[in-house]
Formats: sequence, C-alpha cells, structure tokens
Amino acid sequence: MCEPESRFCRGNVAYSCDSIGAVMTQVDVCGSEELCLDGSCAPIVCTADQADCDGDQARVCNGLGTGYSSIETCTEEAPCLNGRCQVLVCEPGLACRGNLLVSCNSDGTQILDQQDCAPLVCSGGQCVGVDGGVDRDGGRRDALFWDHRVDWDHAVADRATPDRSRIDLAAPERPPLEGGGSDRPHADLDLVDAGCRAVPCVGFTYCDEESGLCLPGCGSSSQCGGGYCDLVTHRCEFSDGGIAQRDTAGLPGTDGAGHYTPDSAGVDGSTVIVPELCPVEQQVSPGCLAPMDEGVYGLCDGLDNDCDGAVDEKCPCRKGAVQRCFAGPPGRHNVGACQDGLQTCVTPIAQPMQPPVWGPCLGGISPRAEVCDGLDNDCNGCSDEIEGCVPVGTCPGPGDPRVPDGRPFSSYPLHGRDFYPGDNAVAWRWTVTGTPCDRMFLALPGSTATPENGQLSFTLHNGSSAEAALDFTLSGDYTVTLDVDLASGQRFSCTWIVHVRAPGLRVELCWDATGPTAQRYFGGTLDIDLHLGKTGTTSRWFTPADCYYATGQWEYEQTGIWGYPASPIASCTGPGARGAFSHYCPNPRLDIDNISESTQYVPENINLDVPRAGDIFRVMVHHYDFDDRPAKPLVNVYCGGELRGTYGAAPDLVSGFGYGGGDGQGSMWRVVDVTMQVDAAGNTTGCALNPIFAPGTQDYWVTRDTSSY
Repeated sequence: MCEPESRFCRGNVAYSCDSIGAVMTQVDVCGSEELCLDGSCAPIVCTADQADCDGDQARVCNGLGTGYSSIETCTEEAPCLNGRCQVLVCEPGLACRGNLLVSCNSDGTQILDQQDCAPLVCSGGQCVGVDGGVDRDGGRRDALFWDHRVDWDHAVADRATPDRSRIDLAAPERPPLEGGGSDRPHADLDLVDAGCRAVPCVGFTYCDEESGLCLPGCGSSSQCGGGYCDLVTHRCEFSDGGIAQRDTAGLPGTDGAGHYTPDSAGVDGSTVIVPELCPVEQQVSPGCLAPMDEGVYGLCDGLDNDCDGAVDEKCPCRKGAVQRCFAGPPGRHNVGACQDGLQTCVTPIAQPMQPPVWGPCLGGISPRAEVCDGLDNDCNGCSDEIEGCVPVGTCPGPGDPRVPDGRPFSSYPLHGRDFYPGDNAVAWRWTVTGTPCDRMFLALPGSTATPENGQLSFTLHNGSSAEAALDFTLSGDYTVTLDVDLASGQRFSCTWIVHVRAPGLRVELCWDATGPTAQRYFGGTLDIDLHLGKTGTTSRWFTPADCYYATGQWEYEQTGIWGYPASPIASCTGPGARGAFSHYCPNPRLDIDNISESTQYVPENINLDVPRAGDIFRVMVHHYDFDDRPAKPLVNVYCGGELRGTYGAAPDLVSGFGYGGGDGQGSMWRVVDVTMQVDAAGNTTGCALNPIFAPGTQDYWVTRDTSSY
C-alpha cells in the first residue's frame, strides 16, 4: 500500500502510486550523479556544505548537494572570496605603507610579510635610493633593486654536488644596468646626501663611500658563510678554488664551539683514548664544513654539515612533516653506535609569521665518550680504543640481532644477560622513552604516567630485573637503556633504539583531556574520535565509507569498507578494539577506541595494512563529546613503519577545537591528505603528506557542524 497519487523514493529509485494507493510503479532509476528526491531524480550539482561565490553572494551547497543557498551579500570592501565575505586589508603584491614594504596575498586579505626599507625609502612597491633612483641616462637603477643575496644563494645551491662534500660557492655575475652604466653599479650617479656614510647598511650590502649608497655585495667576511670578502670586488671568495673549507678549529668533529666531542679527550673525566689503538687508516673523519646556514647552501639532507648543533637550518619544510636527522658530525653518520633521530617541521616560536623551520633533532644516538663495551661509542671507526680494555659486557649497535624490530600489539622481550653475562650484578634497571604521544602524555599537568604503570602507549614489565619485557601499542622509535650495578661499585650501561614497525598506513590520535588527570585539569574526560576517509570513495564523514568507531572495529567478511581484502588474522592480535576480531582481520580497522578513558592515557589508532599505490586518504579528528570543552589533539602518520608527519604538537597546537555534539556535529579538524607510495611487490615504501590548512592561511582547519569531506 502507498499514498494515492503520490511520488516517493526508495533508495535511489523513484516510484509513483496509483489513484487508490494499491499499486507502486517504478518511474526512474537515478544515475550515479543524481539523487532521488520526492519521487524524482535531481542532479547533484555540488558537494554538500561546499561554499562558493555567485557575484556578490556568498552561498553554500545544501546538505543533499542539489543546489545552493545564499548566506550573505558581500560588499566592495569585503568581496566574496572562497565562499565567504572577506575584508580587504592590503593591495595584492608589494606595496608601500609609509616606509614599510608590505607583501600581500593575491586576494588582498592577508599581509604575508613587511619590512622597513630604511636606510632606503619605500616607493612604488620597492625599496629605492633616497634620490629617487634615476641615473644620468634616465634609466632605473635596477642593480640597486637586485636581490643579490637571494640570487647568489640559488647559484650556490645549484652548484652543490650530489655527495654534498664539495660545494662551489662562486657568486654569479651581477646583471647589467638597464640603460647602460659602468660595471661598478652607480659609480656615475648624481648623489646629494651622506646616505650610508651616516647610516650603516643592512643585509647583504656594502657602503659605497663615493656615492653613500648601500650596494649589493659583501662589506665584511662575516657575511660570507666561512669565506672572506674581497673588498675590491665586494664578492665572497673561498679558498681551495671556491670550495667550502673543512673546519679545523677546536677538537675533532667540532666547530670550535663544543657541540660535538666524539673523540673524547678526557676533559669531562672520561677515559682518555689511546690514538695508536685506532689506526689512522681506520679512522672516520668528522667531515665538518665551516659554519654556514645549511639551507642557503642547499645542504638539506638531515645532517648537521657544519657541526654547529643545528640540523638543516633555513631549509624549507611543510608544517608537521617529520624527517630522520643525525645530531653529530656528518662523517660519523651511521658509524658504530650512531643512529638517526627525528625532527618535525614547526612554526618558529620567536617569529610566528615566518615560514616553518625544522625543529630540534630528538631521539637518536650521537657520538659519546668511548667506553669499554665492545661498541664504537664515539663513532670514529674503532671500538674500545682504551688502554687495557677487556669488555665485561657488550652493547648493541644498529643491526645487532639481539635487538630486532618490534611490532605493535606485541610483547618484546628484554634479556639483560644477552648484554651483561657476568655473575656480579647486584641491580638491574631498564628505562624506556616513547614516541610523540607519550611525550604529550608525560607533559600534561600533574601527569602520573610512568613506563611501568600502564598509562602510556607502552608498558614496561619487570623493569628492575635481568629479564624484562615491553608491550607496545603504537609504532615508532623507542629508546631503551639498561643499567647494571656491579658488586665492585661500577655500573655497566647500554642504550639503543628499538624500531616498532608495521606495514601500510597507520594513523594515531592522542589528546590532552583524557586519562588520570582529565577530571582535575579539564573537568572530565572528552570523547574525541579518529576518522579516515578514502578520497574518491568517501563523500561525507559519518557514513559507511568512513573508517571510524561505527565502521572500523567490527568484523566484516572478507573485504573491508573500501573493498580491500582482509588481512591475516595474526595482524589483529593484541588488545585490539572493543570488537572481537577472530575470523577476519578488517582492512582498514580501528584497533584502539578511547571513549572516556580515565585510568590511563589511551590513543586511538587506525590501520590500513595493504594500501594501493596512489590511493589518497584524508585524516579527520572529531570532537564527539556533547560537552563544549576545548581539547588539543595530536595526530601522527606512519607509512611503511616510518613516522612521516606529526600534527598538533607544540608549538603548533590546534585552536578552536572545543565544540561537541555527537555524529555530524561539533568541531571537526581535517588534518592531512596522505598519498600512498607502494612498490610492485605491494610493500608500502612511503607517502606524500599534504596538510590541510584553513583557506588563505597556514593555520589548521577546524570547522563546526560540517560533515562534508
């Protein structure tokens, strides 16, 4: 039965009912780009909640995607841009405001940068000479406006050889003057004031005593990044045919400032090494270059090439990206005990309007004083070069079979006697440092988390005995230290890194308003949810094509929500999600679901074991809780077992994430798009990460009550 003479939809099929309500007749089957609505097929013309402009009308697509609704009328002072009225604050491009040179985005809605032109003046969207910048022939003094330092930097980078060991730093020829003129810029200018004879030059310029102008070029050797300034040509010159000099100052492997002392000389009380025990032909050079800004020279390789304690300074990066790095002399990289750490691309704390930079290199193992333990601790190519050394125990380095990789949701044994077999041990102590989520949990006000009490993403069992074990929940690099106190009063110590890896794509979420301190500091726990969508398949969040708590923690048959085959059941061992994975291992799946955990700091985690090459996935974080209270979520993205991105960590915390409301409501943070890189054998080799920012900004994009993809 149906309502007489009515039209209606069932799924995406349109029906009509006869005059007495007895017979239903199929009218139409709507296509893939149509939606059945009130018994008729309506074309889908937009993405639900998509905003755009129609002249001066800011409008938004309706929830069905079948049409737009106007939300406000914009004005000339605040025209419609990207679906909303935005106030114009500056002229697109470069413009002058007083003596400030202002850089504005193409929409005119945001000031990107500004600089004071002094001692020059701002005119016509550039910094020009005080006399107006016209030579005798009436030509513009283009050489004055030439950004010599930028062009010189590019030339330097272009001349860097692949092995980064020899760097051609020859400056390019200056461009000719427009309208002619001498080879020495502005020598023929009519000038009327003292200029830089009274006001010092700034940047990569020098004071021309004849003209009083600041001209492009060096004025002192301090501007030349390890070279010297030729005060005749005002160009930076470098010895050895233009090759950046090796640093010979200070102890081997340092720049004279004491950042690295891998070849310990005993100044800190450590054992002095015996040089003859390490043959010269076996020694590994520190390989330090003279002090420089590595990004200026194109040395963006995760190494501290000039040994100044900073890795890849001034190298470009995208906020949230993570790369491997080595905090030590570049020549000691991957030698002996030395291992990489990780660094994250962050906003400069002191200059929040500047482009992001690489943060400190955390974790890893740098060169240390040599110890009699069977390991090359100072990473110079020799082990135990100490007079009379007879190791009583042996410490592991990279690739040692005693310290294999671990896997999430597994128990990892720690056998102390594999490293110290002696019978005179009186005390054993294991310590472990975890991953970004663990660092966040430990930094919370009043945190009670320890490796032993189960409140972190890993648990250390029997940490005061020779036989211990670690239970891992998440992927990542874990730094493990073993201290053995001996009856003689001495201590035997080893430190190494355990890599916990899993295949495919793994996304983890943690936040502050959870665990044992949530009630005291946040008014209670908050339910925050992790979502993963597949671009081209997931059209909206909170649907069957969205991997989250409603779809990702229950068994499907042999295929997951996006048609991927199920993983081996062994992949679903361990604590898992609240659902029982016993017949099939869903792919993808949510294997940790933190609803309102108050006894431990629990993350959420989504796994996709076997993604396909080129598939794109979007990460979203949802403030599900019905309480409107702010939270600071953090997301880590692992591809092929490697941490590739960390979003929401200090100093780049997420703002505006404070509204709840259940499915489809509340704050939603669209975090990052992940494009998978998979080899011919199906192994994930990496991924490309494209963080999602609010339109026209470099801020994380948080919306409210908007469930569009």
